[in-house]
Parts: sequence; structure tokens; C-alpha cells
Amino acid sequence: MDPRKCPVCSSSDSTLLMQFTPEQLCLNNPSYDLDILREAIKGQEQYLSYSKCNRCSMVFCEKYWDDENLNIVYSDIIMHEKSKEKIFSIDKRRMLLNTWTNILRLLKFQGKIKLDSIKLVDFGCGWGDFLEVVNGSGVEAMGFDQDQQKVNYAKARRHRIAHTPEKLIEFGPVDIFVMNSVIEHIQDVGEIFNLVNSVLTPGGIFVCSVMDYRERFLRKSAKRLKRGLPALTKNLNPVEHVNIYNYDSVLATLEKYGFHFLATRHVLYVTDTYGLKNNMKVIHWFNLIEKWLLKLFSGREFGIQVYALKH
Repeated sequence: MDPRKCPVCSSSDSTLLMQFTPEQLCLNNPSYDLDILREAIKGQEQYLSYSKCNRCSMVFCEKYWDDENLNIVYSDIIMHEKSKEKIFSIDKRRMLLNTWTNILRLLKFQGKIKLDSIKLVDFGCGWGDFLEVVNGSGVEAMGFDQDQQKVNYAKARRHRIAHTPEKLIEFGPVDIFVMNSVIEHIQDVGEIFNLVNSVLTPGGIFVCSVMDYRERFLRKSAKRLKRGLPALTKNLNPVEHVNIYNYDSVLATLEKYGFHFLATRHVLYVTDTYGLKNNMKVIHWFNLIEKWLLKLFSGREFGIQVYALKH
């Protein structure tokens, strides 16, 4: 199979940036089983790498993982009991509540004064912890995930889970489509955004979150890998994360697939805290300030959550 093209600009011109070993990945990911990973990747070590697009500088995994290896990753390599511990984190629960608060605020921007037959999809719902937050009167929510162990847990918690993407289309159109920590996992980004556009109503709210990695941070990690050390973060991991975004590439992706960027989680929080609740002009200026500040701290790892409207 031909190498993947850049998921942002579709260029085929790229240069190898990082090469990992199974041992380096497992040092950063204690929920991985090293022996299973070694066996799964044997003879295919080139899959444990990132390349950098020479046109737009997007960092991504050029190799396509086949269905068999993807199943091994999500069923065997990841030790699910350790992974499930994250859902009990107070910090994660606060983050999910903050996401829901921002969505409710944007619904008010749109003139809604009460929750009345609001439909939401959580794509990549995992254990169902965000569905736990949003479920209530006036909200109809459906999740989707490819990890069967997580799906079974979410169903046991009485959450509504789609078996296939086609079931999401049948459930739609929806007012809100959420993809928290999802698009970094997706090999065919265009296919997923086509699904979003099929399910989300015009003017609907789209939310996605990814890690935000700048060039300086990536260079440091590449140097560590060459010295036999693990990367600076467990999230630089081509087994699961085949797309490595930053602020600019996320916004370029939104524009490419027909979404109007509104603000990030941090900007919505700041403008709400200081009473600037319904002033989009002020939010626009805070967006510019945040973008400038992120460039100053390019050597660190950041998370970015963006809120957008479908055209």
C-alpha cells in the first residue's frame, strides 16, 4: 500500500523525523504489554516512526496500520484495567464538565434558553465518561468507539452506543458532535470529517481536542530518541497517535472540511470568567493573544480543545 499523504495538505513530500523502538514506547506507556508489542511489530519496525510534511510541516505516521494490527493494538497491547483508571481522575472529570459548560454556553450564543431535544454524538466515547456528564433531561446522546472492552463498559452503564458509523447517521441530524482525543488516532481523516458533516446539522457545534506540539518540542524528542531515550511525552506514540497536530494544523483542518472556528477551551473559560460572555469580537482578540502566547512557549506540551460551527 502507498504511504499516507499529509492529512492536512495532502502532499506526498515528507521527511523522516522520528524512529521509535518498542522499548522506548513502553517506557512512556505503562499500560502497554512490551512482549505483545515486540511480536506485533516484528519485521515492521518502520511503522514506529513519524515523518514531517515538507509543504505544511504537519507531523504524521506515513505507514497505514492494517486492521489486524490495529485490533492487536486496541485489544491486546493496551492493558485495559490500567487504562480504565483514568476515568476516575478528578482532574479528568473537571475537564469533561468544563467541555459541557462551554457547549452549553455556545448553545446560549445561538439563542437557546433551555435544553429541548438536543442531540449529541460522542465519537470515540471510550469508557463513556463524557456521556455520563451530558446525560439528563432534554439531551439525547449516543457514543461510538472501536474498543469493544470500553464499549461493553459504557453499555453496562446504560449509555447508548452505536455499533457502526451508519447508526450515527440514522441517529442524526445532531446539534453537537464531540471528538475528544480522537483525530490523532485516525488514518483517514477525510473519511471521519465526511461522517461528521453527514451527521451534524448546519450551524451545529463541533468540538475536538488534541495535543498541541510545536517544532522545538518535537526536535527535542527526536534527539532523545536518537540517543536511545524515550520521547518527552507518552503521547508521541505512532502505535496509537498517527497524526501529531499543532494549533495551526488543527485550524487548517477545520477550514478544509467546512467548519468555522470559534474559540479554544482556554479562551471560552477566560472570557466567561471575566463576564465577556456574549462578545465574539473580544473572543476573537483573545484567540489571537493565545496563538501568540503558544508560540512563546513552543518547547512545552499543550492540549488544545477547539469549538467550531458547521457552515
